[in-house]
Amino acid sequence: MRCLPCGVDVAMFHPGRRDLGFRTRLGLAANQTILLYVGRLSAEKELELLFAAYERLSPHKFVLLIAGDGPDAPSVRRHAAVRPGVRDLGHIESRADLATIYASSDIFVVPGRYETFGIATLEAIACGLPVVGIQDSGTAALVPPRIGKMARAGDAADLAATIAAVAAWSPDSTRAIGHAFAAETFARDIVFDQYFSLYRDLIDWGPARRPPG
Repeated sequence: MRCLPCGVDVAMFHPGRRDLGFRTRLGLAANQTILLYVGRLSAEKELELLFAAYERLSPHKFVLLIAGDGPDAPSVRRHAAVRPGVRDLGHIESRADLATIYASSDIFVVPGRYETFGIATLEAIACGLPVVGIQDSGTAALVPPRIGKMARAGDAADLAATIAAVAAWSPDSTRAIGHAFAAETFARDIVFDQYFSLYRDLIDWGPARRPPG
């Protein structure tokens, strides 16, 4: 058995998509750290844990953006209505707009312990964001230590502490390292070559396994 990853468009999802006017349009201060979640809004994503962790952080220093849709969207909107610093961006249809949101944020947070291979996580890395995820999850398997840090599952205090620790990292070096990692490992042409190589191996393997006659 051979496991192959998904690929990412590293030309679209790139740190160069960072928009300096993004903060201004959201009314954010230059020194606020933008936390970002992108994905399905549903119970298995453990967004309640993310909200509990955010309550342990200063709303003057951190803002939390939520982009996505799903059955828990009404709950997310209620949180955004009563919690200072939580913003509901809704579903982002345009890939270009989504790339700008990634690149203009500071930390990508994946609070779910049941995550598998996260396309959104890979897009965030390609845009240069460090990742905060959960130990022993698919996120932990995807993200190397130099571009992310994992918190204990179900522990809001540890998730908040991990976010605060990553916020102290150098953003410029993290952007460069993250994009380089995505480009060298998950760029679409690299991944396509792996798939084509597998198909060639299967084609060659097939006749050899076929019984004579």
